[in-house]
Amino acid sequence: MSSSKSTSAFAAPFSEFRGRRVLVTGASSGIGAVVGTAFAELGAHVCLHFSRHGAATEANALRLRGRGCRVETVG
Repeated sequence: MSSSKSTSAFAAPFSEFRGRRVLVTGASSGIGAVVGTAFAELGAHVCLHFSRHGAATEANALRLRGRGCRVETVG
């Protein structure tokens, strides 16, 4: 999905998440990090949970905040 048009087409069915609150566990790496990123980019206010890898989770949150996403972390 290299163009914004194709990204918009992908995101359209998921617009129900815009403005919703989402908690993602295991968000420091792997699937949890990808899912957290996806929800944030869809406009959800995301809380990324971690148990051991706080630095990785904080780095992902900082990157997403820099892109205008609403993201918090909790460990």
